[in-house]
Amino acid sequence: VLLPQRITLRNAMIKKFSTAAAVTLLTATALSGCGSGKLSAEDTCALIISRFGEIQLNQRIENSSPTPLDEDLTEDISIMSDRALVLSEAAEKTKDEDLKQALIAVGGNDSKTAQLLTNKDLSAEEKSEHLMELQTPRLLEAQETYGTICHL
Repeated sequence: VLLPQRITLRNAMIKKFSTAAAVTLLTATALSGCGSGKLSAEDTCALIISRFGEIQLNQRIENSSPTPLDEDLTEDISIMSDRALVLSEAAEKTKDEDLKQALIAVGGNDSKTAQLLTNKDLSAEEKSEHLMELQTPRLLEAQETYGTICHL
C-alpha cells in the first residue's frame, strides 16, 4: 500500500521540480534576450535592474561620496563606465524604440563623462565646463523617458 503512495509522491515532486525548472529557464531566456528576440520595455527594465544588482551599482553609488574634479575619480569613472555598459546592452535587447533611444543617449552620456574625467590634460575647471556642455535638452529628455518607462 505504501509503495504506490511513494511513487505518486515522487512523481508529484518530479513534476513540481520540472515545472519550477521550466519557469526558471523561460525567465532566464527572456532576460538574456535569447528567446523570441527583443525584450519588452518591462523586461528591459527588469534586465537593467538585474544587471545593476549583479555589479552592485546602487550600493556603489550610495557608498561613494562627492569627489572634487581634481582628486581621484577612479570609483566615479568605474560607476559611470559600468552603468554605460549595462544601458548599452539593454538598448540592444529592447524592442521599445523610445526606451532604446533613451538608453543609448543616457549610456552614451555616461561614457562621454567617464572619458572626460579620465582626461589628465584637462584641468578641473575645464572638465567642469565640458560636463556642463553634456547636459543638453536632448539628454534631459532621454533621462526623463528612461525614468518614466522604467519607473525610476
